[in-house]
Amino acid sequence: MLNLADPLVQVRVTSATCSSVAIVSTLYRLFIRRKKLWVDDVTAFISMLVLMVQMIGVFVIPRSAPYNDRAWYYMVAVTFFCALWSARLSILLSLIRINPFPGQRSKLKIIAIIFPVVPLLLILQCILTCIPEHHWNTEDTIPVCSLNDANAICQLIADVLADGVLLYVPTRLLMILSDKTLRTRLILIFSTCIITSLVGLAHVVETFKSEYGARIYTAIIENNIALIVCNTPIILTSIIDLKESPWEERLTGRFILDLRNLDLETMSPQIPNHTTTQDTNTNSHNSFQATSATTNHNRNSRIIVLPPLSFPEPVALFSKSADESCNQSPISS
Repeated sequence: MLNLADPLVQVRVTSATCSSVAIVSTLYRLFIRRKKLWVDDVTAFISMLVLMVQMIGVFVIPRSAPYNDRAWYYMVAVTFFCALWSARLSILLSLIRINPFPGQRSKLKIIAIIFPVVPLLLILQCILTCIPEHHWNTEDTIPVCSLNDANAICQLIADVLADGVLLYVPTRLLMILSDKTLRTRLILIFSTCIITSLVGLAHVVETFKSEYGARIYTAIIENNIALIVCNTPIILTSIIDLKESPWEERLTGRFILDLRNLDLETMSPQIPNHTTTQDTNTNSHNSFQATSATTNHNRNSRIIVLPPLSFPEPVALFSKSADESCNQSPISS
């Protein structure tokens, strides 16, 4: 019979429940992406493995000696930071993968290099704070190191900056969609990273208040929520079967954003039927904005960029017959 009044039992139940949901969501994500695995899927898988280590350690590590107590706490702390930031890195890499703009991709890659460094610094700060402690605080059967305000402030700053980037980038990226309903829906899906921020804020508050047992609970919940949120965009877009046609198509290297799988593929340009075409002159080529009709099956808009067009001079145009003029139309060709 479980003693739910025991804080250690509560931690184990919390870890088993939350980790099970996170692991199942990751396995489903990998099943969806099984034919198109990329680095973001690898980091999500790593985060899942770390959570499994954390869950096993919570149940397995013996508690018969003081050194085992410290090992238990260090295990929870290290796996917490690794799982949390691996999930955040996976979201960032997904945004890099679906972003068709080289300039933005380069900036995001620089940020992606910084993301793995942050948890290492936070782990180092935690260890340097806990090692000099001779008397650890114990909430019944839970050993917890006393962290100071500097640890809480650093974690808060890192959480706010990271989640701010993960919220700003997809919002800016998806604003180019002309279908407002689709755009709003996708922004809301990517905005689920706010949930991680809220749980992280609760964890930081417990650190400030020195609520030792609650700090362990919120830490375990936060890194599991982070992994679930990491998988949410891919799972939801697969469930509701969202498909977005090309963001940008060129003569060489044409892109299509398949939001159901969050992947970039190549395909030949194709102008949908029953579309309205608008000619827009740029410096060296002409763009055609083709907006497909809204139906239940295809609800989104399409942007098609055709190769450069060469129009005849006005005099030559009027001198030719109507049939010849029709033959030179880029749409009919």
